[in-house]
Amino acid sequence: MNLSTTRATLILCGISLVGAYPENLTAQSLTPIFSDSFESGSFTHSENGFRWGSPNRTSIVRDDGCAVHINPPRCVEGNSGQWENGPGVSGRHSMRFRYPALESWAEQRFDIGGSYPELWMSFWIRVPINYVHENAMGTGDNNKFFALWADSYNSGAVIIGGLWRDSRTNSTRFSIGGIQTTQGHGGDIWADGVFWRNPEDRGRWMHFVMQAKMSDTADINSGVIRAWSRWEDSPDYTLLVERHNYEFTAQAGGNSGWSGGYLMGWANSGYAENTEFLIDDFTVSTHSLFIADGPARPKPPTGAEAN
Repeated sequence: MNLSTTRATLILCGISLVGAYPENLTAQSLTPIFSDSFESGSFTHSENGFRWGSPNRTSIVRDDGCAVHINPPRCVEGNSGQWENGPGVSGRHSMRFRYPALESWAEQRFDIGGSYPELWMSFWIRVPINYVHENAMGTGDNNKFFALWADSYNSGAVIIGGLWRDSRTNSTRFSIGGIQTTQGHGGDIWADGVFWRNPEDRGRWMHFVMQAKMSDTADINSGVIRAWSRWEDSPDYTLLVERHNYEFTAQAGGNSGWSGGYLMGWANSGYAENTEFLIDDFTVSTHSLFIADGPARPKPPTGAEAN
């Protein structure tokens, strides 16, 4: 997506939200910290110190079925270059997370390049066309969706989003939880109902938005987690989870705000078939990231099978 378009559409006017709507979210048209629609064809795009980590079963893919080799830029031939052909939200490129059959790890880490007491993160994600939430380890298998931290995954304030199998429908539920490592786990918040239906939501694009806020002071548990989602063919955002009493405080000598994280990650259930997620128009900001009228609706997948 053109960044000027992104900035122009980061407004709240005229949006109908399903569920509680935060009163302090006023209309915004502000430049984000970082935004990437992957049209560079690589992980090299950087703004305000943000940088992507090394790919881990992630790659940039094109709408013609090409998996882009980063250096030098070229289309990868052979099996590693074949993928489930489907355009991204805008432009030609998306970031692909490829889980080979019976393998459990595809993850993309990032360094935000600063420390932000309040951070918003959003991205479009496409449910794989052959998506099945397996039951390899029993009911409620936890597959990672994202993580966000102040200092590291193992220290300080950490937020983890999870995808869980719904045993009644074989579909997927969503949860999010906060941890202050000096105090232990702050508890998961579960979204009501099914997050991704199986098979009805296969191939659909969802816009995911979350807000994370550190505690105002060390002695007041006022940390905030909120998350929303909106399907490609819906004008409405649904409030998934909201909590205002996490103890997200800076460690001695640590960061005063959110500084890094990862997308997707370890899938405890694994996948019986090669399974590919696409993420597009990833953005982090200090301000709200709802989209009123754009970007252009993502095109449906071609129906080609993953290889």
